[in-house]
Amino acid sequence: MNQGASTGRLYTGGAVAAALATAAAAVLSVPALWLAPLWAATLALAYLACSRRIEDERQNARQTAELHVATMEALVLAIDARDQTAPNHVQRVQAYATGLARALGMSDVDIQAIRTAALLHDIGKLAIPEYILAKPGPLTHEEFQKIRVHPEVGAGIVHSVPFPYPVASFILSHHERWDGRGYPAGLQKEDIPLGARVIFVADYFDALTSDRPYHPAISAEAAATVLTQDAGKALDPRLVEIFVGALPQLVAAIEPIAPAGPKLTPQIQTGEGLRTLGAPQADHLRAAAFDDIALAHDELHGLYKIAQAMGTRLGLFDTMSLISSRLTTLVPFSSCAVFVYERSTDRLRCRFATGTDAELLRTLIFTSGQGLNGWVGRNRRPLVNARPRVDLEAGGSAEDTTLQSALICPLTLDEGLIGTLALYHTEPGFYQEDHLRLLERVCEQAAAVIRNSVVFERTQEDSLTDALTGLPNTRALVQ
Repeated sequence: MNQGASTGRLYTGGAVAAALATAAAAVLSVPALWLAPLWAATLALAYLACSRRIEDERQNARQTAELHVATMEALVLAIDARDQTAPNHVQRVQAYATGLARALGMSDVDIQAIRTAALLHDIGKLAIPEYILAKPGPLTHEEFQKIRVHPEVGAGIVHSVPFPYPVASFILSHHERWDGRGYPAGLQKEDIPLGARVIFVADYFDALTSDRPYHPAISAEAAATVLTQDAGKALDPRLVEIFVGALPQLVAAIEPIAPAGPKLTPQIQTGEGLRTLGAPQADHLRAAAFDDIALAHDELHGLYKIAQAMGTRLGLFDTMSLISSRLTTLVPFSSCAVFVYERSTDRLRCRFATGTDAELLRTLIFTSGQGLNGWVGRNRRPLVNARPRVDLEAGGSAEDTTLQSALICPLTLDEGLIGTLALYHTEPGFYQEDHLRLLERVCEQAAAVIRNSVVFERTQEDSLTDALTGLPNTRALVQ
């Protein structure tokens, strides 16, 4: 039965009873005392109707709050999925903060407020540029200033959401320090909301026990020591004492959280207990969506690391050794080879090879259009899952190989051919369109670097050779 209709019937019943009582008193001249039971029934119906309406409003408010949390949670997990510097950070901070709130003996409403705020504490990272979140190294001063805006942005995002508890103020102040040296407002001691202090302790501990670009993870015991040292400085000393005392239970509470990738099913606290959001199929789709986000960010992270590696070495061998070590996490391979185009002879010569059958690959030389690499060089078009055996035959090698598939892209700069970058794999048909897309991005960056490395080596060789005789000169003998 519809609750609104039921409440309406109670109101109607009370009104009818009141009308009958009044009519009976007027027409029949019945003493008012005799009508007391009828009046009592009228009051009871009115009270019941009012109570039902209040409960309906509470239920609607509860459902609305749960919907807001569920919507925000999906957004937060999407943000967490793209942050590869600290995967599952949000879930761990939520677990630590909720456990600390319980250890403090806080009320259920206050615990739920902290649980929600801990979940949303980093939602302001939406305002942080992608390249800063993806940066594998330490941040510059300017980049850190960008990071510092996220509490204010996060508080602004949730401020208009009608949570029945103070979520926005906790998010705004979760980087304030006990000694007043935090941000954004420089609050200190009890001026900082208790919920924000709880979240800061949880966030602080998780940062210490997780691998970050600027420091490796330390053990829970070592992190507890650091927390104790910072009590009364960055952290509320009373909260640190309680947190360290409850540490075994808090650490056990996060063990189900996967160390990498947002694999957990989102859950929220309702009046009936912890509720899993969505049907099983919806949960599967949600997990797949978060995986896609994490994968996309992995690609950006990998490309960034390759870009960092480029230009840090002068010689071709050193340059490609560094690039290939980063490339293998982005586009897997069994062998990697670079064939450099020699314009004077119209040939492609292998100048670098690593991995399976690398020695065999280093012997290969192709004229333009010959073999897989020669075809890619002439046509300036990539090949996907071609047979590596074709290259060996074109290079005059009769040796057998375990390589079964090849992914080859041209290296071009200003419409001129620099060479080709070839990846080989021992599994047939291994490479997909995504692998090609990523390798093309790498080749766009690598072409100029490889050209510069070749020019450097040629210049170095010329400087050590006598121009008339072709023999090593005095400089070469000294070196």
